[in-house]
Amino acid sequence: MPQPRMQPLLGRDGTGKRPSLLGVVEAVLLIALLLLGFWHGVHALQVEIHVHPVLIGVFPLFGAAALLLLLPPILYLSFRQEFGALHPMWPPHYLFLVRRLLRALSGNKQLKVTAKEL
Repeated sequence: MPQPRMQPLLGRDGTGKRPSLLGVVEAVLLIALLLLGFWHGVHALQVEIHVHPVLIGVFPLFGAAALLLLLPPILYLSFRQEFGALHPMWPPHYLFLVRRLLRALSGNKQLKVTAKEL
């Protein structure tokens, strides 16, 4: 059985597709849902810390996870023209954003991302 062929997410000529308003709404909704989830997680963790004080060491890990999960939709909102018609809430597109973000961040020592590096 032949494997299905998928179209590239961005144009091959580097122009990409026109950014969609739906992608922006999805990115904002994704940021809001992630923040809400982390807010609930921090409050649940705070209750558990009263019972198990050792769990206080989870707070920095929780913050790092929040930052890592929030960076791709923020990157999408910052550089909309670079990503064309991607939909950040769709898992393959979210993973595409994560790969582009990690590649751009690992390419420089100041951990700053510019449109040229994407």
